[in-house]
Amino acid sequence: MKTSYSSGDESPSPGEDSGHWTSGHHSDFSIDYILSKDGPGSRRTQQPRSPETAPLDGFAWLQCTRYRPPKLQRSRRKEGRQRRQPGRNPRIPFSGEQVALLEQRFRASQYLGGSEVARLSSILCLSETRVKIWFQNRRARERRERQANSTGISTNSPTDEKEATTNSCIGESPIKSNIKILPTSQTSAFMPYAFKMASNSSIMDNNYDSIKNYALYQEVALELQHLLLCNLEQADLNLSEISHHFPYLVTLEVHNSNITTIDHNGAAGSSFPNLQIMLPHLHALDKLDLSYNRLTDLSAYDLVNVPNLRSISLAGNPWECERSMLWLLEPQKYFLPIQHFISNERMTCGGKKYNGKQVMGVLNMKKVLEDTCPEVCTCSIDKVVGNLIPLITVDCSHRGLTEMPKTLPINTTTLRLQNNKLTDVMPLVNNTDYSIVKDVYLDYNRIASLDVLEGSKWLESFRLLSLRGNYLTQLHIYSFNHAFEPNQHFDNIFLGKNPWKCDCSFTPAFRDLILKYESYVKDINDIRCAETDNDENSNLLIVDLQTRTLCVEKGFLTKLSFLDYCSLLFATLTVLVISNFIFDWIRYRKSGKLPWIAKYLP
Repeated sequence: MKTSYSSGDESPSPGEDSGHWTSGHHSDFSIDYILSKDGPGSRRTQQPRSPETAPLDGFAWLQCTRYRPPKLQRSRRKEGRQRRQPGRNPRIPFSGEQVALLEQRFRASQYLGGSEVARLSSILCLSETRVKIWFQNRRARERRERQANSTGISTNSPTDEKEATTNSCIGESPIKSNIKILPTSQTSAFMPYAFKMASNSSIMDNNYDSIKNYALYQEVALELQHLLLCNLEQADLNLSEISHHFPYLVTLEVHNSNITTIDHNGAAGSSFPNLQIMLPHLHALDKLDLSYNRLTDLSAYDLVNVPNLRSISLAGNPWECERSMLWLLEPQKYFLPIQHFISNERMTCGGKKYNGKQVMGVLNMKKVLEDTCPEVCTCSIDKVVGNLIPLITVDCSHRGLTEMPKTLPINTTTLRLQNNKLTDVMPLVNNTDYSIVKDVYLDYNRIASLDVLEGSKWLESFRLLSLRGNYLTQLHIYSFNHAFEPNQHFDNIFLGKNPWKCDCSFTPAFRDLILKYESYVKDINDIRCAETDNDENSNLLIVDLQTRTLCVEKGFLTKLSFLDYCSLLFATLTVLVISNFIFDWIRYRKSGKLPWIAKYLP
């Protein structure tokens, strides 16, 4: 008995395109019959099928069951936030000061020694492991950035940005809604694109009379929210009058102008305007753009009366990068709501000291310097070289110090300790903070000896050593000569105003050392013998002394020392005793008489 199940499809007849169906020799459950049926939802086509593909064309469900590899790598198929593994400590973020100091040290050297890691970890209150991992990650990021740069990935240059700013000043701003030219005074010629207001946009003359005339259009002025000022030729700009006419500005931009100061009612101001006076009505100001002008300084107090300012652009100005701009690092600390600095990577310093360096980088260095400077000293950055590597001077002069500072900021190259009460220079030998200090000024202290410097590494790498006005009387000539010869950095040494000893044993060698390095001894005319009474060499220039003068033959008795006198006395007594013994012996042989002392012997 043959039973067949079908879903409404007709059974293929013999000779149809099933290929293998001929008669009832096969049941309805045969493989050939199942493969010859069309799957549900499929459509018959009139095109002939090849024997290889015909059985599978109609079975979409069979196609879906075939294995398909994932489109993404298995390592990237995890979605959503992954849970932290149990037993692991949560990651604690670095503070801004820690990152700044780590970044500065990384710029100086990408690899740290064991002592440097320990020192950084103690300064930053971090574990040594975290410091090492930070440096590893930072080196990896540096390599990725180099690879990205080598493949041609780059950002817009400052020139491109300046061109974009210029285009906005000549009518190519992306905001072009309803731009119209308002009438200015009948006699003033229109200076194109000097003032341009967008979003209720308007173009005005760069003449202040234009602003006054614009006040006639009070309804438009009160609604104005975006103001762009360009190509102002005057050095002083009075924003007080502008803020009076446009009190509801949301965006204020000043570009490509010769502005160096901003006045209040025409009075000359400082190097940058006091905006808390200049902009008393701009409480709605959200964005301030002062890029590509000639401004040099900006204080946090200048913005204290702009309470809603959220973003600011200061690129393209020759900033002096002084301490007054440290608020840019943490504006919230100064109660400023600024959240975004536009193109801060385009903010560069002017002047000789920091010319071309990024403002934020220099300010970060200044902040770290303030935190690490010794309490009784003042610290300053002399110059920035390479990739933001500062050369630092620490000035501890006239502080009444009895010992040298125990810690110094990283990259300290000059140390000034004049006019203190120092008696020892041991930190130059055993303190690692002094290892890269090249110039040391120790004038007018109480240093009487430099024996601790003998054989030290510092003495073989220093550049300048000034010891004027101390208590030095002599040096180890061999040690200093041996240190000066291989020192390629040695440039200056000052030894004047010291009470140098002038005698036959020390002075000739000391004089030869001075003459050998005459071009490096900058105060050779102040190196004199100690001023003493009854000394013919008192206060004479050491380089003028002659060996025969120092080692002159004097009277026999004047040349003898106390020990010499004692030796002569003992020799005389010895001769007398021996002579008396010989006399007594001869007398006893001739007369048989004993010496007189024999009468008193027991």
